[in-house]
Amino acid sequence: MSENSGKKVYRFGKQYLHLSETDSTNEVVKRLLKDGVTVEANKTGGRLIEGEPMEGTVVYADYQESGKGRRGRTWNGQKDMSLMYSLLLKPDIVSDNLPMITLVAALGVCRTIRDMYKIDAEIKWPNDIVYDGKKIAGILTEMEPSGGSNYVIVGVGINVFQTEFPEDIRKKATSLAQQSAETYGLEELLYDILHRTEDYYDIFLETGNMSGLKDVYDSYLVGKDTEIKVLDPKEPYKGTALGINDEGELLVRDSAGTVHKVYAGEISIGGIYGE
Repeated sequence: MSENSGKKVYRFGKQYLHLSETDSTNEVVKRLLKDGVTVEANKTGGRLIEGEPMEGTVVYADYQESGKGRRGRTWNGQKDMSLMYSLLLKPDIVSDNLPMITLVAALGVCRTIRDMYKIDAEIKWPNDIVYDGKKIAGILTEMEPSGGSNYVIVGVGINVFQTEFPEDIRKKATSLAQQSAETYGLEELLYDILHRTEDYYDIFLETGNMSGLKDVYDSYLVGKDTEIKVLDPKEPYKGTALGINDEGELLVRDSAGTVHKVYAGEISIGGIYGE
């Protein structure tokens, strides 16, 4: 559990909705923001109260048909084998800084996996959780305007109990069950992640940027101080990953000594995902 367990009254997950099956937990949160309690909510034992969902509301599902990944990719997971959830946040910060929440969420997931499963999971900037060169978890953050406010929906998918994967992703994906002898139920894992994420989120809100978290983020950053390739659509280039700055940008020093600030896009790291 979190370092502050027993002292801090956590709000993440206090309001929740558990679905057996849905299209996408992110989409359910959007519908809740628009319509309040839905028919789906009434079919479960969730504690969603009527009206607009509060910050920290969580929707999790045993299976989702249309899970989303970054850049239009899909992430469906396997029924009862994956932890799939979405977390609603309502941060009072400037909108330009909202994308950093992806990094905050990655910290919460990575730290919890390290603590609970005793493996040295790392973060592939900005938001994938990897171990032994393979992906364990992914995070998709979406900004959802509602009632004049910019809400943030953090969607998380984690491979938990899988013991094998389809051949086309076998070299790229792994699960907690494949990498650790430790075992926990999906809901126990969920709430530990929520508590850790809330701890980091509250630190983030103090400044509205990554200044209070960049050291711990860098300590989990795979490829730090090694050569990576930035897949810039205009002109890909190689350089040394130095870590992140206060704005969550990845700093990369090229062969000429110029330090680039990578705000968005893909990076390639040797040994990760078979690259």
